[in-house]
Amino acid sequence: MGPGFTKNVSVSEVKKSEDVKKLVPVQTTDYNFSTAVPKDTELYKAKQTEALQKYEILVELEKQLSMHFPKPGNIGNKGN
Repeated sequence: MGPGFTKNVSVSEVKKSEDVKKLVPVQTTDYNFSTAVPKDTELYKAKQTEALQKYEILVELEKQLSMHFPKPGNIGNKGN
């Protein structure tokens, strides 16, 4: 289970995050971004922000989906 906080993300915020310019081409080899890019660069900060936004979107999606699907432990347990 993730942290106990989430941020409601609007569609406009998601669209804005999609508009972020690509700063580097996608790497196709084993490339460890976290050790290759200094933490005080704008690129590092942009990638961290993007990763946090994606995480928050996934947490919110998980919450919304969990309301519509039973938890695996509760399937087939009708009062037994």
